[in-house]
Amino acid sequence: MPLFWVVTHAVLAIFAVAAAGALMRRFNWLSEEADSSLLALTVRLLMPCLNLKVTMESEALRRPENLLWPPLLGALTLGLGFGLAYLFTCFGRRVTGLTTDVERRTFRFVAGTLNHGYIPLPLVALLFDEQTLGVLMVFMVGVDLTFWTLGVLVLTGGLGNEWRSKLFNPPSLAVVVGVTLNLTGLSHHVPAFLRDAVGLMGPAAVPVGILLVGAITADHLANVRWREGHAPLLAAAVLRAVLAPAAILGLAVLLPLSPELKRVLVVEAAMPAAMFSIVVTRYYRGDGPLAVRLVIATSLLALAAIPLWLSGGLTLLGLR
Repeated sequence: MPLFWVVTHAVLAIFAVAAAGALMRRFNWLSEEADSSLLALTVRLLMPCLNLKVTMESEALRRPENLLWPPLLGALTLGLGFGLAYLFTCFGRRVTGLTTDVERRTFRFVAGTLNHGYIPLPLVALLFDEQTLGVLMVFMVGVDLTFWTLGVLVLTGGLGNEWRSKLFNPPSLAVVVGVTLNLTGLSHHVPAFLRDAVGLMGPAAVPVGILLVGAITADHLANVRWREGHAPLLAAAVLRAVLAPAAILGLAVLLPLSPELKRVLVVEAAMPAAMFSIVVTRYYRGDGPLAVRLVIATSLLALAAIPLWLSGGLTLLGLR
């Protein structure tokens, strides 16, 4: 099967799971009251189990280049997104349609983020091997670090006090523990029943997380006012589907990176704005409705953008 259709099928499978979550919300099989529990289950148990299982067994993470470059590039790609979004807002209302400082800060934050987890994780799992998956998890540590420092600064103008606790989140800590066990050889001394338990729970993280994203998206769709103006959506679309992918693929072409990390960059290149940025925008009193519109618009566009950029990028880099 041609590479483009392989990628398209993988993308459609992920969005089909999200659609299932939206239907479950519509029929009230997945209630809003369950959201906080499912989120806590995913972030504090399932995702750490997945990260621990993959990182403590990955041969690719025993190579120094796959421990140093991924977090650095994770931070760089997110910082690049914030920088591009800032440049858009410098053109003023005529280009972006943004009139207030809150709207501009929200745009810089939301359009600058990339969905670095729930779409890339299953895509990498479906298209590549566990070695690439392990590198992706180390990459995500750099993204998380930048999200809770530079991202909060972009959105609010200051860091506040909450960012410190967010840096030491369970998924990132699991990556650190897994890599340490891997490098020291202690992973071989982990009791078999614990390895099996972690292996049973970890794979549930992705489908549960995507179902939850679909349900939360369904909550927002009915309240989105699409006729408020299309300029911010168009600006975000150009940023996330054209400029950011081109810049990230440029890094993959120019830098001396491992094949696993190049695959990660290709996957991350065309990601839409992160759904979680809606939650953070509301928490820090940004423009919630604008955040919802930007995330939904870029996510819908990603249905077409991801197969195009991913298949084209893999072919360009000779990673088919």
